[in-house]
Amino acid sequence: MFHTPDYYHNISMRLSEVLDDIGVNENMVMKRRRTYLLKETVDNIINRATKEQRTDYMLGSRSEGTTTAGLESDADNLLCADDVFVIQDWSEWSPGKVKFLMMIQNETTPPGYCLLQELRQDARLPDTHETGNNFVMDTHGRILCKNTIIDDALLEGCRRQGPSVAIAEHLGTFASDIVVAFPCKSWPQSSRACLDRQETNSWPTAEMKRYEKTTLCYVVGVGSKVSENADFEWRISTSLAERCLMFNLNITQIRIYILMKMILKTYINVESLKSESYISSFMCKTVLFYCIASKPSKIWKECNILNCLNVCIQTLNRCILGGNCPHFFDRENNSMAGKISTVVKQQLLKRMSNLIPCDETSLFGIQIDDLGERLQIKLSMMNEVQHDILQPEEYTMYLTAGLLQDTIWNISNSHNELFHSIKDISLEMKLIILFNIVLHLTRYYRDGDMLEKTACRLQASVYCTSIGSLKASQNIQINRTVSRQAFDWLEAGLDTDVASSRLKLASIMYCIGDMKRAA
Repeated sequence: MFHTPDYYHNISMRLSEVLDDIGVNENMVMKRRRTYLLKETVDNIINRATKEQRTDYMLGSRSEGTTTAGLESDADNLLCADDVFVIQDWSEWSPGKVKFLMMIQNETTPPGYCLLQELRQDARLPDTHETGNNFVMDTHGRILCKNTIIDDALLEGCRRQGPSVAIAEHLGTFASDIVVAFPCKSWPQSSRACLDRQETNSWPTAEMKRYEKTTLCYVVGVGSKVSENADFEWRISTSLAERCLMFNLNITQIRIYILMKMILKTYINVESLKSESYISSFMCKTVLFYCIASKPSKIWKECNILNCLNVCIQTLNRCILGGNCPHFFDRENNSMAGKISTVVKQQLLKRMSNLIPCDETSLFGIQIDDLGERLQIKLSMMNEVQHDILQPEEYTMYLTAGLLQDTIWNISNSHNELFHSIKDISLEMKLIILFNIVLHLTRYYRDGDMLEKTACRLQASVYCTSIGSLKASQNIQINRTVSRQAFDWLEAGLDTDVASSRLKLASIMYCIGDMKRAA
C-alpha cells in the first residue's frame, strides 16, 4: 500500500512546496498558534483580574495553526463556566458556592451524551424544585437542566448552531462560534477508557496520554440528532485533549489535514449539499487521528504526502459508506449519527468516488489559495500565471501582517469590552477596577510564563493610559489642573501605539491651557 510510484513522489514534493509557499510551514503554524493562544491568555488574565467566573479557550483551526487565508476559518471560542461543575458521583460533591450538576448516562442516553441533574449546594442531595423553563422535573422526579438554557444567553444578532452561538463577521474581526461549556470534575468512563487502552501503535504516545488525563472534559449544550429527548441532552466534549493531539502533529500531517479541508470545501460540501456541511472538518480531523494511530509513523513524510492523503480520503469514504465516524476518545459515539440521509449518502459517495484515488487532477481543481494553479506551475504544466499570485515572500508578509492586526484587535477589543461592562459605574469604582487589573498584570508579568509575560506587556500601557485619562478628567472637572500622578500614568502608556496616546496627552494639556507643552 505504501509503495510510492516515482510520479507520486514528485507530485508530493511539489505539493509540499506549494503548501509551504502559502504559509503551511512550521514557522507560520507556530505564529498562528502564538497569536491565538496569546488572545486566550489576554482574556483569562482580565477574567481573573475582574473576578469573572469563566475561563476562555481559543480552539479550532486558528489556534491549531491548521488553516490558510483562503479557507477563511471561523474563530472557535469555548467559554467555560468556573462556578458550575459536572460530577460523576457523590464523592466529587462538596459544599460551597460552586453549583454541581450530576452527570447521568444510561441506556436512554446516546453514546457521547448525558443528562444533567441539578443538585443542592447546601447538602448532598438532589434538588427537587423546578426553576423557570430550564430546570424541569422529568418522569423520574429528577430536576434536569435543559440545554436550551444556552438560548437565554444569546446576544442580539447571534444565532444558535448546534452547541455554539454564531457571531457574524464585522469590521476588524472574523466570524466566530462561541460555545458555552460546563467543566467536568473527571472524565466520564466511556472517554477515559481510550486513555487507558494499550495500543500496539505508539501514537498517541504515553506522554501525550498522561497530559490528556490532566485536561478538563466538558459538556456543551446540544442533544443527539437521533434522540427524542434532545432538549435535555448535553454532548461530552474533549476539546482540550484533541488540541493536545493537534499540537503534536508533524508538518506533513498538518498539511494533509488542510488538504482534506480544501477538498471538502471544493468537491464535497457544494451545490445541493451547500445548505449544510454534512461532512465536517471535525470528521476529517477524527479520520486523520485514526489513520495516524493505525499506520506506521515512517510514512508521514513530505515525499509521501499524496499517498497519505489517499489513505485518509479512503478512510473517510468508508466512514460515509458505513454511516459511522467514531469519536476518537469514545468509539461508541458516532459523529455521523442522524446527520446523513440515504439520499445525501448516495450523493456523498458519488462525489467521493471521483476523488479515489486522489491525484494531481483533483488537486488542480482546488482554487483555494490558488493551490491548483500553483501546483501546475511547480510541475511546469503552465508557462505563465493566469492571474496575479503572491510570491512566497509576499504571502508570508501578508499572513504575518494579518496575525499582527489580529493581535492588535484582540488587545483593543478586550479593553473595549471591559470599559463597556463598567460604563455605568462611578469614576471611583472604575479606577479601583483598573488599578486591580494593573496589579494583576504586574503579578502575572513577574511570576507567569512567557505567554503571560507577553500578554501583560502588551496590555499594561493601554490600562495605564486609561487610568491617567480618568484621573486627569477628574482633576480637570474639579479644579482645571492635572496632578503629577495622572501625568505619570499617561506617560507610562505613551508607547501603546504610534500616536493616539500622545494625542490624548496633548489634548489634556490643551484643556488645562498649557499650549506650549500641548504643541
